[in-house]
Amino acid sequence: MKFSPYQNIIFDIDDSCGVCDKLQIQNEHFYFQGSGDLKLQKIDEFDTNPSFYLFSPATEVLKVSLIPQPTIAIGAFLSFYYGGKYYFYYFDETLPIPPPTYSINTVDNIVYVLVDSNVIPAVDLADAINATVGIDSGGLVVANTVFTTVEITGIEYFLVQHLTIVTPLLYGQQRVGLNNMYYNDGNICFFNISSLLGASTTTPSFFNTFAPLAGNLVKVKAKVTNSLPFDLAYTIEFLDGSFLVIDTITGIVPANSTYQINEQKNVVGWVAYIGVVFSDPLLFSEMVGFCVEDYEFIEYDILDSVVVKDCNGTVLAIPQTITTNDINSLIDLDFTGVSNCCVKIETLDSSGVTHTSNSFEVLDYENLTECLKKKVKVSWFDNCNVDGVDYLNLPFVNEVYLTGYKKRTTQGAQIETFTSASGKVLKTSSLTYPKFQLNIVGYGDAFQYMFERIFEHRFLFIDDKEYTTSEAYEITPLGTKLYNGRIDIFETGRILNKINCCCNG
Repeated sequence: MKFSPYQNIIFDIDDSCGVCDKLQIQNEHFYFQGSGDLKLQKIDEFDTNPSFYLFSPATEVLKVSLIPQPTIAIGAFLSFYYGGKYYFYYFDETLPIPPPTYSINTVDNIVYVLVDSNVIPAVDLADAINATVGIDSGGLVVANTVFTTVEITGIEYFLVQHLTIVTPLLYGQQRVGLNNMYYNDGNICFFNISSLLGASTTTPSFFNTFAPLAGNLVKVKAKVTNSLPFDLAYTIEFLDGSFLVIDTITGIVPANSTYQINEQKNVVGWVAYIGVVFSDPLLFSEMVGFCVEDYEFIEYDILDSVVVKDCNGTVLAIPQTITTNDINSLIDLDFTGVSNCCVKIETLDSSGVTHTSNSFEVLDYENLTECLKKKVKVSWFDNCNVDGVDYLNLPFVNEVYLTGYKKRTTQGAQIETFTSASGKVLKTSSLTYPKFQLNIVGYGDAFQYMFERIFEHRFLFIDDKEYTTSEAYEITPLGTKLYNGRIDIFETGRILNKINCCCNG
């Protein structure tokens, strides 16, 4: 977990002065936020082919044996990605004799070729390769036969199924697993391979390894363009090491749309893979029709526990409530039953890391006698996200009592003038406001680092009155690694804006 140091609490920051600086807080509800820390991320924008084997250098010879006989029953195929096209060669041993040795079909940028495997499938496959990618490459891709082996040169990306590569070769592994999808110029796209192999699919998918800790928050994003006239259901599957589904998220990609999948879930068990499955019964009769432009899997750790201890290390029974929104958690500690006590807060995240806060003195400050009320009450908040603190969706007000004082200074003013034709300098408008100086006295650099950022928030209150800053916070060293801080402020709502005018009589 991460905790922004610009709240009314700081974690894991040692003060250079080496003393136990304490902030004072009222014995009421005390709030702060933590946000999940990114633990694991996998992104693929498909800038290169993610699903084929990279065969490099292309001058090497790819040798594929057609013994045993490739059949449609076992789903044997060979495919290439070359020059922005996908070449797919599949086999059928049930064709009548004498059949054509191969038949070529094209859809979009896919060339798919049915090859006869009745008699001499190696020769038929080599002829089919030379007649398709061989011609399209200008003769750079060439297929020859040596008995029952096809030898291919000039290929960069290849994929085989239920065929044997004769000689083990060095080639890059796949990044992403695809089912009835193929790479298409920066996308992975639906291609109903199963329909060519006799069992049309209605569930194309892609998957990749991803192993978050059980309980952690996982986000899954993917940009999908659905060109089909019907909606596609999607199922995000969290799979164990045996590809068994242990959890899911479901949704819909609308027809004829570009849609951003953006889902999240705290995973319930040990996950090894994440798959995204698209489905609709109407896909049975489609060959192509949708593409995925990119995807992202992200894991964040979560807050495991919050413990309040006194400054002697004794655990205190403080009621608490934790509210979660996205990766952020709002912690509400109820100090109404505590008074005149020094406390520290410890949090444990799901990664097993303990975070320890600064020290606080919990006081019933409102009921102190006036002579003991020597602190300045400073409150601040915002209406957006500040350094990971989500004030919009998990609203709260930071509030502490500080050693310091506020004093009145010379009135602030902005005056606009002009020079008349007679040479007189005349005032056209003036903006005046009561100006104050806030001094924060005698804190080490860890707290001064926090104080500097208080005044960058949109809403600032000093002793319950709203102020606006007019300059940056400045610090002055006191020695012994302590500092004074000062900043000029003016009271919101106490501004006089005067515009001069003249009347025609």
